[in-house]
Order: sequence, then structure tokens, then C-alpha cells
Amino acid sequence: MIEPSGRRLTARDIFFDDPTAAPEAVRRALDDDDFRKGLSDNLPAVTATASRFVVSQAVEAVDRFLGELGIEEMLLGGWLQLAEVQSAIEATNTKGGSRHVALTRQHLTSSHHPTLEVVVADAPIRVADFSLDIGFDLDACELVVRDGAIRGIEAGSVLASGALATVTRTILSTKSQRLPIDALFRGEAETPAASDLTT
Repeated sequence: MIEPSGRRLTARDIFFDDPTAAPEAVRRALDDDDFRKGLSDNLPAVTATASRFVVSQAVEAVDRFLGELGIEEMLLGGWLQLAEVQSAIEATNTKGGSRHVALTRQHLTSSHHPTLEVVVADAPIRVADFSLDIGFDLDACELVVRDGAIRGIEAGSVLASGALATVTRTILSTKSQRLPIDALFRGEAETPAASDLTT
């Protein structure tokens, strides 16, 4: 189970029990011949030193991306597409009060496709493509919708799993882990507009 730590939960928490372990694990995964060959395909004149620099930049970028991609935002992106959630948001936004929306069983997938570019002579060159897929399995959950926003989640369970891959191979993966429901939607987090989310 992912342990709540008093901070916002992110994609990094799905892959690592200790988020500080992420950079070294990503470095080990990217520091191989396949990834470096991909670099030399995209940057033909890349030297060993430049290759190490690009790998270090990739490690920083992947770690930052995983640490900024919030679990709540990924879940909201899926829930905001549900008609019953939209109805509850609209009703409580105009009439006030709160509603509970039951989610008996639901699977959400949040897919992301970040790229890594380096700038050479003022021109960006794409050197690596990544694919991140996070899956959420919800069972017997209730969303609390109040004053036009999703304000919490009660009961049930939320499991999360994920995989991060380059074009040539998977570099990180995790099997389903239980998310601490009480660590999600602490306080009065605002529901972003559906157009602000990419899932």
C-alpha cells in the first residue's frame, strides 16, 4: 500500500515506496545501450560525454514529470467525463448542498506521452519519447460533490498500477498497489475544468 506522507500523492508514489529512490532507479533504467543507441540515432554526432549529459537530463526530466503528475488530477480527469458526476457538479453548483456519487466498479487509465528534447544551435532536437500509462481500479467508492466540485472520496478501495516506457522497452513498472483513500482530496481541493486535464 502507498503510505500517506502528509503531502500530495503523485505518479512517483505509484512506482516508489521511497520517492527519493526514483532518480537512481530511472538512471539505472536509462543508462543502457538501447537508450544510448536511440540517442545516437537522433543525435548522430553525440559523444560519450554528451550522451551522459543527455541521460542525466532525461533522469531529471522523468523524475520531475513523475513528481508533478498528481494522482488526484489523474482521477479527476476520468471522473469529470462521467455523466452522473457532471450532473452532481451542476446541481450542487447552482443549488448548493452536496451529493454522493456511487462508483461500484470503475477502471480509469491515464496516458501521457512526454518527450525529451535538447537544444543544439538554438534548434530543439527530439531525442527520446516516453509513454506513461497509469491504471486505477476503483471498487465501491463514493465521490463527495459539494458546491460544484468533487471534494472527497469515501469508502471502497482504489488500486493503482503503472508502466513507463521508451520506444525500445519498459523502464519502470509496478503492479497494483492500494492507494490510501484518506490521503486523497485533503482539504477543499478545487475540481479543475475538464479542459485543464490531459488523460
